[in-house]
Amino acid sequence: MNPAAVVHAAHRLQGRRLEAVLRETGRRQLREVGVIVDGRAVIIEGRVDTYVLKQIAQESLRPHLRGMTLRNRLVVSPK
Repeated sequence: MNPAAVVHAAHRLQGRRLEAVLRETGRRQLREVGVIVDGRAVIIEGRVDTYVLKQIAQESLRPHLRGMTLRNRLVVSPK
């Protein structure tokens, strides 16, 4: 198997695990947040209604990062 394919599969698995962490917060909007693992960085993307939700998303993931950098690209845009 191609080593790059193994790395990408591991990144996808880690991304799915982090998305599960967001779902477990019970905040409906956080279920729609995208999580991308790119090397040693975790990127969260999407739209939320409040800065509080943006912060909840970020802080919910922080304990699971294992030394990776978090890039919070969530856009706050009230409905």
